[in-house]
Amino acid sequence: MILNSIIIYDYYKDWRRLSSCLFIMIAVVDIVGACTEIGRGSIALICLSNESSVIPATLFSTFITLGSLCYVASTYCGMVLTVVKTINIINPFYRIHGQALKNCLAMISCLGFILSVVDIWNGSISYFPLAPH
Repeated sequence: MILNSIIIYDYYKDWRRLSSCLFIMIAVVDIVGACTEIGRGSIALICLSNESSVIPATLFSTFITLGSLCYVASTYCGMVLTVVKTINIINPFYRIHGQALKNCLAMISCLGFILSVVDIWNGSISYFPLAPH
């Protein structure tokens, strides 16, 4: 998390460039993913240390789904960054439409988030019908 914070600090000065924006997105998604893993681990430790404590299944599945979504988003942004850098190396005068690529990344991220929310909602209804909401 510290190294990702340094990446954000370093690339924030030039955030309008496509590669800087992608590095910042990867760092932010990695920080959020690490926070969800810390939260999930804390919830698991609370449940293991005190058998009488019951955590709603929706909360636990939210942490798992958000962590998975962050992992996929980080991998996807890394792949896009690799493709952009490869294009820049092979054909240095080719202009990549950065705004269109950023809009596409935002739409795909929103779609993944919406699908995750629907998955959590359907999972909590079908698998845990008596769980408190």
